[in-house]
Amino acid sequence: DRWLWVQRGIELLRDHGLKYNPQETMIYRELAWFFQHKMGANLDDANMLYKAEWAAAWDQLLMEGKPDYEVLLDPQTPEDKERVQVMRDVYKMDPAIMQKVDKEYGPFEWRLPESHAMYWAFLGLKVSEREKDYIQLRRVIFQGMQMAFLRGRMIEFPVADPSAPGEFSKAFEFGPNLDITEKTNSAYEEMMGEDEKYLQNIGTAHKNFLRTAVYFLYTHNRMQESEKWYDYVREMYPDSINSTLEEYVFARVEEEFGSTSQDRLKGMLMGFIERSLIDIAMGQEEKAIAGEMLARKMRKRYYDEINESQVARIKLPTVQEMKIELLARLLDPEEGLNKLMANQLRTRLGLDEDYDPKKALGELRATAQVEGPQPELQP
Repeated sequence: DRWLWVQRGIELLRDHGLKYNPQETMIYRELAWFFQHKMGANLDDANMLYKAEWAAAWDQLLMEGKPDYEVLLDPQTPEDKERVQVMRDVYKMDPAIMQKVDKEYGPFEWRLPESHAMYWAFLGLKVSEREKDYIQLRRVIFQGMQMAFLRGRMIEFPVADPSAPGEFSKAFEFGPNLDITEKTNSAYEEMMGEDEKYLQNIGTAHKNFLRTAVYFLYTHNRMQESEKWYDYVREMYPDSINSTLEEYVFARVEEEFGSTSQDRLKGMLMGFIERSLIDIAMGQEEKAIAGEMLARKMRKRYYDEINESQVARIKLPTVQEMKIELLARLLDPEEGLNKLMANQLRTRLGLDEDYDPKKALGELRATAQVEGPQPELQP
């Protein structure tokens, strides 16, 4: 029922409000709000249901959330023509505008609601007339870019079906999309250049994003990129970081210990676990154990800080789930570690050659009995 009413709210604004008021800035803003906050954020207890329903709908229209614009802009087969017609008639979205959004700010994962918030904000800035309200749409843009940076990657995995042994259904997890750091920074700078009245406010948000980017890139073992943005933020905002890169990162770790921000903490935990797995591949066992122990302590601290009533709404994956999720990426022959490193990682973890991380993750979740803190790893 809740998902039905969310859909009706979107339809009221999109299908009726914009039909009769196609240049009304605040309708675009309210429509974007539904995607960015009602569905995208975790303010509603049913937010994961909304995300799952939206992802399932768009999974049927796109290949793994990535539009093939050559096909969408010039569909030839009956199936492709039908998909484009659904986009236009049901969702009121133009693939040509999606392409422009992707080119300027993405590419995005279009199964995520935040991407659709970006679409409507982008379109509103192009066609609406009330310039004094443009800041509302600009905020959607740079906030949406920040959220795409924090959790703009959709990770697909099979989940074992207890009622049908051997059968798996599709499920999703979300992770940071660190590849759009450059474009996220550009989005902030573009907005600052276009809205001098709110330059200070946007500048503050920009500075905070850059500080977060430095930290996330470091904890995801992207040292050169972290150093690049560390130098950049100190040049742009001299008061932003008054310590060495390493000192700043460790101070942020201590700060995040008390954070109940699900997306920030998950991104940080995955960064430490990924570095731990790479250290294992390189034979740095002590360093790897230290990294994983830190991740477990941080996760336990998170659960100690939140109320029991919040657990279902803002829960975190277990360390083992995150580890298997990262193994799927690191052992990918196309995008993961090189063959030698991948083989070393398999050997040191005692994994069979045919080990399938995605299948293992589905089986782990199907058999999990308890959600919450895990015991700490013993050195």
